[in-house]
Amino acid sequence: MPFIVPSSLADKPLAGALRQLKPGLSWSEAKRLIHTRKVTVDGTLCLDEARRMRAGEVIEVLEQSKPPVPREASVRIVYADMHLVIVDKPAGLIVERRREEQNWSEDRKARQPVLDELMTSVLDRHLGTTGSRVYSVHRLDRDTSGLMLYARTIPAQERLIALFSGHDITRVYQAVVLGVISSPQTIDNWIVRDRGDGIRGCVDEETGDAQTAITHIKPIEAIKGAYTLVECRLETGRTHQIRIHLSEAGHMLCGEKVYLRQTPTSPPRTDPSHAPRHALHCCDIGLTHPITGQRLHFTSPMPKDLERWLNRLRA
Repeated sequence: MPFIVPSSLADKPLAGALRQLKPGLSWSEAKRLIHTRKVTVDGTLCLDEARRMRAGEVIEVLEQSKPPVPREASVRIVYADMHLVIVDKPAGLIVERRREEQNWSEDRKARQPVLDELMTSVLDRHLGTTGSRVYSVHRLDRDTSGLMLYARTIPAQERLIALFSGHDITRVYQAVVLGVISSPQTIDNWIVRDRGDGIRGCVDEETGDAQTAITHIKPIEAIKGAYTLVECRLETGRTHQIRIHLSEAGHMLCGEKVYLRQTPTSPPRTDPSHAPRHALHCCDIGLTHPITGQRLHFTSPMPKDLERWLNRLRA
């Protein structure tokens, strides 16, 4: 079961926190769990036993080892010009390294690659160049797959960020959720860093650090009367917005590991779907090119891991 890191374990190393959260676990057992790819933090695989914990983070010990982190061969360039890049991100890859990991050795970084750092060689391979650079303008969660946008120059980055801020970039996701959603709906509220139980969540009034969050949800396919394939169109792009909105609407994402409670006091929900990861994929992105003014539109099919799993649900 997942463990939420209490304030008393803040800044403790992961291995030490595991020993506190699982009484009777030895140091060697804690380290073995980490090094055999069986420990996640906030849904992200962690191989670093010395990683310092933060209050509110969710640690989970898995029964089965997570698969290896995808490498550059798994990253597909969909479109590239001298100003921007559209990339199809595989699940299992973090977009950017945490600040405290920036000074890791190259060997340590190589064991846990991130997309930002792989993009130089991925783009060079695609274009036949050397020393390509990219600049981030948005993110996808580690286990979310699909289309992502990078800038190749600082002016393009500034303009793309302005387009995101003005909600002028279209992003559509496919998701599979628990329960049946029978009609389109729009969720319009505010998201805060701590809704009262240590994790992000929604509030009905704008207070403190609250950020407006709007998601448009459209059902695509009901599956066995127990699940629904939906499209989620973002009007805003807050951290974990789709996952939070679906969970608090009573339709938790299949494979979700963090947002398990509809409210801070609700019991955690069980997920009988056996999803290989959280079932979320960015399938569509559209924008007006920030430099040329050309209209760009790209799509990405459901990846094979989710497609195989979805076919098993249908069967």
